[in-house]
Formats: sequence, C-alpha cells, structure tokens
Amino acid sequence: MLVLVFILSIMVAYALSYYIHYLPHKNDIDKKYTKKLILTWDSKQYHIHHWITFSLVIFILLLGKYSNDYLIAIYIGLCLGTIFEDFLFDNIFKIEV
Repeated sequence: MLVLVFILSIMVAYALSYYIHYLPHKNDIDKKYTKKLILTWDSKQYHIHHWITFSLVIFILLLGKYSNDYLIAIYIGLCLGTIFEDFLFDNIFKIEV
C-alpha cells in the first residue's frame, strides 16, 4: 500500500507541476511569466532548478528520519538563527528582484 501511495503522489506532483509550471512557461512566447528561483552571488545570477530544491528537501527529510534528536535540534536551531537574521533587513518580505 505504501508503494502505491508513493507512486500516486509522484503522479499527482508531476501533473500539478506540469499544469502550473511547465505549460504556462511553454506557451509564453515572450517569456514574461516565467517562474524561476534566482540566486544572486557576487553580481552573478544563478537559476536554482526544481530538482536541486526538492533534492535538498528529500535529503533533509531523510536526515530527520535517521538522525538522533540532538542533531535535528542543532540543525533546526541553525536554520532558525539564519531565518531570524533575515529580520534585520528592511526588505525581508520583498521577493521581487
């Protein structure tokens, strides 16, 4: 049953991504409505692809499943500290480049 749920979730995610992300991008000849995650580093811009983002999510989920509680507490603490540091900036909620 777990394998069936796993396969079904892959199919649903693929279908949603296809209709929400791929089709609008493919049909947009002028490239006005592209959805991209852009990382700017030393005045250079890098496109962070979906496979990179979601590979990190999968890695973190596996880390959480197989790690002890202290390692998870340290990891969450480091993440929260980084998030809290963002509140020092005036444009924390400005997402547009």
